[in-house]
Amino acid sequence: MSRRLILTTFTLFGSVLMNHRAAADITLTSPDGRWQAVIEDEGGAVGQCNGLRDIDQVAAYEPFLANTKHYVRIGTSLSWATAVTSPMEDNFSKLSFAYSGNTFTAVLRSNTQQGVIAVVHGEMVDGAAGGLRVSLSFHDTDPSAIVLGQYNVKPFVYANMNVDGQMTNNVGSWVAPDRFTQSANNTGTGNIRWFRGRDVVGHQSEFHSFMQDALENGLQELDNTSVGGPSDINASLSFAASGLGPGNVHTIAYAIGNQNISIPSGFGLPPNAGAVSINSTDGRWSSLIRTGLGTPGLGSAGEIDNVMDFIEPAPTALFASHAAYWFSAQNTLGLWSSPLRDWFQRVTFHYPTDTTSLVSTVLNHQTWPGLICIIDAKMISGNAGGLVVCIKFADTLNRGLNVQPMVYADLDCQNNISNTGDFMADHFHQKSADDPSSPVRWFRAPSFASHFSNFPSVVQATLNSGITELPNTVMTGPANIAAAFAFHPWPLAPNEPYVNGFAIGNSGITIPSSFVFPSAWFTCPSDIAPAPAGDGLVNVSDLLGVIADWGTCSKGLPCDGDIEPTFIGNGQVNVEDLLNVIGSWGDCYPE
Repeated sequence: MSRRLILTTFTLFGSVLMNHRAAADITLTSPDGRWQAVIEDEGGAVGQCNGLRDIDQVAAYEPFLANTKHYVRIGTSLSWATAVTSPMEDNFSKLSFAYSGNTFTAVLRSNTQQGVIAVVHGEMVDGAAGGLRVSLSFHDTDPSAIVLGQYNVKPFVYANMNVDGQMTNNVGSWVAPDRFTQSANNTGTGNIRWFRGRDVVGHQSEFHSFMQDALENGLQELDNTSVGGPSDINASLSFAASGLGPGNVHTIAYAIGNQNISIPSGFGLPPNAGAVSINSTDGRWSSLIRTGLGTPGLGSAGEIDNVMDFIEPAPTALFASHAAYWFSAQNTLGLWSSPLRDWFQRVTFHYPTDTTSLVSTVLNHQTWPGLICIIDAKMISGNAGGLVVCIKFADTLNRGLNVQPMVYADLDCQNNISNTGDFMADHFHQKSADDPSSPVRWFRAPSFASHFSNFPSVVQATLNSGITELPNTVMTGPANIAAAFAFHPWPLAPNEPYVNGFAIGNSGITIPSSFVFPSAWFTCPSDIAPAPAGDGLVNVSDLLGVIADWGTCSKGLPCDGDIEPTFIGNGQVNVEDLLNVIGSWGDCYPE
């Protein structure tokens, strides 16, 4: 049995994602509302900042950063002497982008060094010493066994600060060991803005475009000089080179904001705890997310413990004790399921330092190195709140692998293992068997192939048995009930992620469109008609939809026909998009 979910009222990720169009930049705001950043969310430039504001200033003086840009020098030990610096936006492509109000995490893959990925994480900082912090982590998912063939990376960050909105009236200096300071000499505000790095090894500033030109032309290292102005000052920081041998992750960090903005020593690095708590903005919902530290190991990063609804008194606030993942991967049609934690190892784990709104982790398969899993999790506020999780798989080596994820959840409503429940359309629902008036909780998936509920030990044994199609049977209780969804087996297309996920929370829980954006939950990108969710079929309606959108998409307006590159688009509706529809003709999920 194969189930196709037509997303109508259950608009997980919303119509923006269902339309598969390229998105505009997103805006992050610090929790206190003072600091605001515009973040690039397209292509290899994803994670760069296109504007930073201090909302406490009068409107004319709010802007103080025009843009940032990320550069990297990559080469093997044998080629390092001739390796040159180049913009990441020219040599990397986006695989994933998730954000939540005041934080984001993006995953990119190298277009030239196969298997190399970069993870960009940013968060807004509150208060008088606020602004934007960003970390960049580099990892080779399939490093060479020969040391001389392993890649080295050296990151650079460029920033064009225009303090108080002034482009040509800035003065500044380098303050050892880690920062540029700038102010405007003609506004009288007294604002001093910082661009600082953690463990900086080189710095340089130039007037106008000369700094960016030098980086674009392959500059291998900065010369530790600076200009004072007044003029248009552009600055760069460089960081140490590091080898990307087996298991190595090279992480750097920088910050742009008011004077005294800090970069904690652990920012951008996995926490030193076995689990971290994420909370909804209204304080009602909370959950623990495993970091992979300690038992059962790094492959458990992203698993869920103790989902809580604090509208209930302790200890009955707990309503889900655990959620975990199973997974199959083959380069043939054969698939065999086993716990994800047994086959994957954590690469990065990002958890905001000042807020607790979003967790993102990247894992790498040990048998199929280069096959990565990206898990993003956050809490949703309100009466239809709870936990939402997005799971993505991508093959950085483009081997034509087939994948099939499964997800398991043990709901213990009101912290009681005796529950009653059932299955309806797209979700399991459960409540405490001892209290007829207790809240109903949902375990929900947007698109899946089969489902199953039973005792926790039975469900886990079924998943561990290698089965890839669940029996579509339900245990109604009263009993200790656990449940699982098996998602559709899917061939990984080159440079495209397979995307799915789930939600655990109150009845009616959905995933907002702002959670993972832009991406695609529904892995049938050519199914664009009828808008916004399609109908699970690629046919004449979708062909006519592409023809109706033919040409250049208007910036910021819907452009459903922009399908290629898949899930991202390129702002043009042309023959490539038409061929995608023809090549996908038929049922998105055939029996």
